[in-house]
Amino acid sequence: MRDVLLEYNKSSKAFLKILIFFLTIAALNNSLYARGPYTLTNLKCVNTSVRSETTLLNDEDMQNIEIILVGAMKETKLQANKRDCPTLRVTVEILETKPNYYLYTRLHVGEDTVTKRNQKTETFALTYSASDFIQTQDIHYDVLESVQYLADEFVNHYDNDNEK
Repeated sequence: MRDVLLEYNKSSKAFLKILIFFLTIAALNNSLYARGPYTLTNLKCVNTSVRSETTLLNDEDMQNIEIILVGAMKETKLQANKRDCPTLRVTVEILETKPNYYLYTRLHVGEDTVTKRNQKTETFALTYSASDFIQTQDIHYDVLESVQYLADEFVNHYDNDNEK
């Protein structure tokens, strides 16, 4: 029995080391590119979208996420629900490992663009992207904290890109 427990303990430590490694890479990637390749310059309107890739969030969670997005739009004075506007989308994924959950939240702006190549091509591209990955035991509280964090980052990026 002792050997089994020792083996389980070793595999748990290995899993944690791998998880910490990936979280470190994600954090570095997010901080290095948070302002780099994305631009919100001259963004005037967005259509919001909330997508949950889990059944663990309820309708109230989804409505509260939408309220956070609307708040970010008010802060930036972006117009909403206009035709042919980019999409401001929040996507939530949750990995359940009782008693903990791993919450991966992303906020993107996607829009139709034209490439600057010899032959211009119309395509859909992400012009802004940010993400947050956390371990939690209270997904209903922490998903809102995560979305608020990403919304605040979006507002800061927008303000920096549109300074006069």
